[in-house]
Amino acid sequence: MFSTLAPNVLPVRVPLTRQLELAQANGFDAVDLPVAHLLSMRRKSGVSEIKQMFSRHGLRCGGWQLPFNQEADQAEFLAGLRGLPRAAELAKALGSSWCFSWIEPFSDELTFSENTARYVERMRLIADVLGENDCRIGLEAIGPKTLLVGRRHPFVHTIPGALELLSAIDRPNVGLLLDSFHWFTSHGSVAELSALNASQVVYVHINDAIPGIGIDEQLDGVRLLPGASGVIDLVTFLKVLDGIGYDGPVAVEPFSAELAATPPAERVRLAAESLHASFAAAGLSLKGDAHRADSIR
Repeated sequence: MFSTLAPNVLPVRVPLTRQLELAQANGFDAVDLPVAHLLSMRRKSGVSEIKQMFSRHGLRCGGWQLPFNQEADQAEFLAGLRGLPRAAELAKALGSSWCFSWIEPFSDELTFSENTARYVERMRLIADVLGENDCRIGLEAIGPKTLLVGRRHPFVHTIPGALELLSAIDRPNVGLLLDSFHWFTSHGSVAELSALNASQVVYVHINDAIPGIGIDEQLDGVRLLPGASGVIDLVTFLKVLDGIGYDGPVAVEPFSAELAATPPAERVRLAAESLHASFAAAGLSLKGDAHRADSIR
């Protein structure tokens, strides 16, 4: 496993050059790719300059978010799909095979079977474009029960449910984005994680839950840095991932007003400390160092 700074979720709203400086200073192995910005850069200076930006800081390229909403109306979805080959080609050139998105856990319009059919159709189209560029996509099952209150049609929100959806999609490059908070809030088990194989996991988020609140009362947009409360058993979560042989990116994803109020440099420092402390507590080390600069030369 290797650590990646995920500026869009921490969040760290500073220029890419500053993100790279902060990632290097705090021991991250990688930085996730701001695809839209990098496509613009590519037109001006080419892929080699982007690679050099990362390599100058001893960093590799992390993952990248699907650059459009797969839940959008048909016209918007098709427009996003038309632009996807350029993003995937760039990601491949930069050595990043880890695309990710999430599964909306409900619909007020589509029944479960209708929603499944739409996901199967759309994700096959996305997967085929990504596959042409040796990229995979991880889909995140969103766990909190609070998101389902008042919704007409609950949809996939657990790991077993996501695996059933992946089976229906039937593309080898479609897997899971595992998030410790969503695993916890969906009442996920160690057995669920242990039954996975490394090829099914594309990307990982770690974080912690709010103490003194029941699992079913946790809110999607309120999370802590990894290990901040100890509510989520991150030691077991990480040990199981290591045990199944997962070797991809791991990012910190908290949603904390207190953290967001700190300066960007402090935010990155705290995220890095929590990530490395979580791995140390599990008796693990991040293994990206040997691959940093070499992976993008």
